[in-house]
Amino acid sequence: MGVNIEDAHVYLLGGHQTVADAVDLCLEAGRLFLRHPNDSLGKIDTDDVFGKYHPLDALEACYYEVSKGYDGAYEPDIFPKDDDRLRAFIASINQISKFRTYARILMEEPWAKKLEEAKRSGKPSKVYELLDELLTMKLDYPKIPLDLADRFRKDVL
Repeated sequence: MGVNIEDAHVYLLGGHQTVADAVDLCLEAGRLFLRHPNDSLGKIDTDDVFGKYHPLDALEACYYEVSKGYDGAYEPDIFPKDDDRLRAFIASINQISKFRTYARILMEEPWAKKLEEAKRSGKPSKVYELLDELLTMKLDYPKIPLDLADRFRKDVL
């Protein structure tokens, strides 16, 4: 038996709950079997693109997954009212790939040492400064072209 974390449902709880905390807890218990990555502002489940509103939580959740060897399934739960659903699904897959790539970078030197020093300082601003530096660097990661949705509709539907 295992857990499926549906990100927007975590945000619906309000308070200080984060997806990263839920991921970490489930991984520590050996019970994370499925992820439904998406995002919302927390009042209703809007099924938006993963990381749209909570990019640092998305990064931290991916960091726990990568660092603790999670190799389970991702099924983005994406049904946004204000976007093309297939394109949003592809964008979420790309976001997962991007944040997992950032997580792998944070585990390598010199980033791992910098992150450990920032966390040890006890000053959240040091961690945010480091993450800002990381998130503004040019990143090469596997990315699916969004126009694949249009080509799919043309060729298949």
